[in-house]
Amino acid sequence: MRRLLAGLVIVGVIAVALPEPGYSSKWTEALRKASEKQKRKAAEKAAQQAAAAPAPAQPAAAPAEPPIQQTLDELEARYQVKQAVPATTRKVAGLVIEVSYPCLMDGKFLASAFHLIGAEPAIPGLDMAQLVRVKIQNTTKAQVDGLRVRAELLRFSDPAIESVSVPAGSSITVNLTPTFGDELSKLLKTRAASLYFGLASDAGKTLYEETKRVSILGRNETLAQVLPLWAVFVNPEDRLVNELVELAGSTVPGGSLSGYQADSRGVYDQVGAIYDALNELGLRYGNASTTGILSAAKLVTQQVRFPSESFEKRGMNCIDGSILLASALEKIGLDARMVFVPGGAFAGVPLQKGGNTWVFVELSVLGASSFDGAVETGWKEYTEARDKKAVRSLNLAAARAMNVKPFQLEAGRRRMSVKALYEANATRNYAITLKQANIHQADYEAVGFKGMGPALVVQGLLNGATVFNTTGEPRWIIDNNPMHLGFEKQPHVYKVALKRGDDMKFGVIQEVPGGDGKLYPRMVLQWTLTWKNFLSRRITMKSAAGSFVDIAVTEVR
Repeated sequence: MRRLLAGLVIVGVIAVALPEPGYSSKWTEALRKASEKQKRKAAEKAAQQAAAAPAPAQPAAAPAEPPIQQTLDELEARYQVKQAVPATTRKVAGLVIEVSYPCLMDGKFLASAFHLIGAEPAIPGLDMAQLVRVKIQNTTKAQVDGLRVRAELLRFSDPAIESVSVPAGSSITVNLTPTFGDELSKLLKTRAASLYFGLASDAGKTLYEETKRVSILGRNETLAQVLPLWAVFVNPEDRLVNELVELAGSTVPGGSLSGYQADSRGVYDQVGAIYDALNELGLRYGNASTTGILSAAKLVTQQVRFPSESFEKRGMNCIDGSILLASALEKIGLDARMVFVPGGAFAGVPLQKGGNTWVFVELSVLGASSFDGAVETGWKEYTEARDKKAVRSLNLAAARAMNVKPFQLEAGRRRMSVKALYEANATRNYAITLKQANIHQADYEAVGFKGMGPALVVQGLLNGATVFNTTGEPRWIIDNNPMHLGFEKQPHVYKVALKRGDDMKFGVIQEVPGGDGKLYPRMVLQWTLTWKNFLSRRITMKSAAGSFVDIAVTEVR
């Protein structure tokens, strides 16, 4: 279970129980109801088969939140596209020539979407099926034969050439889509280029030509408000994404991730397994990114990393993280969405296919929170933005139905693998700050210290070796309670290198006088933290009686 402090091994002379928080977000009740509903349906089906009669229809359980599916679908249609590039119209030799450029958006050509040109993606309000479209009208009384039309993105494509005839008094439309070279897939930054169009007679005489200066956005750039085009960065077939899914699958019962073949709880745990795998690989959140999704004044250029690039950098912002996570979720067959809120983004999925109980995963807390905490943060960000009507969403399944396919970028360096990242991240460095310790009288007396004045010490052990011991260090009594110690006035910070598989024990010790008059330690309580427990920034270890040790954890990179 991925729960804060879940599964801690309790060592010592007192049996100490730690709580199992379970799901932690406002949709907990909806998830519980969904699970109960599944059980009821199974029971009804069994009764139906036994009685050989149809079971009465049951009303659908109301979700704990408004129907998110409907909300997101409505918002997906609100993106702003200012694509129009004025067509050029010329009259020459009895011909009226109208040249337009469907591939240009706001005068920009997207290297990240060049593979869609000619594939005729069915994106509402967006026409990028061709590089150049030319309409030729013949105003004469004779058919014109042998016209040659040509279009080319200079230095980045081969020329597209068509030979056409135009009957007298008629018009034809010619679509020109050249073959693009590898230079576009390697273009990292915006650069200026020239888009050429030419029309020549059958004798080779140039009748009309024009060269349009355009900006080519690099492969890692997109226009933020054109939501369907984000789907080109989401690649479920990326080699490293596949290896991530395999690693995550190895940690769940059955050894693989089965998508919606599992129940709601199973889907939740699969998403959690992917989140935990990202943590295990040492991927961390970098600088915040402002998407500009909500800007209606103009199209905004956004920098984006492909999934393999996030692995290479071992870091990502919220946009890159949602793309990486959405790639893995799409790979296992879940209905992944990218959800955009002011200043950020995260990925989400419904826990049942077509359902309204959702998990939103905020990856900015990687390395500092459990999966439950990431879900809680994502849910909070979604509800706050939803209440302000400031949410946008990309339905990946809908984008694929529009024929928006992933950009095929080579998946990282050839020698790079998820396994190598996993092995390289086998040790983490942490700074542990001791905050408070409180021993309840019942725990104190249960080990034979009744009537004895407390002389308490907090100790930390890593694989049996002492990391810290507060004997002789400053501590302060809180609320005049000698059994409630504070360590915050003078920070107690201890550094530790934790390896995968290590555990660290935190104990509270009573200093007991021996027959020789010296003080000897005797354990009152002890807790054991594992590698995964250190993913939380703040950890409070508690006993059933209410004793606790409170620490703050910071990963040092």
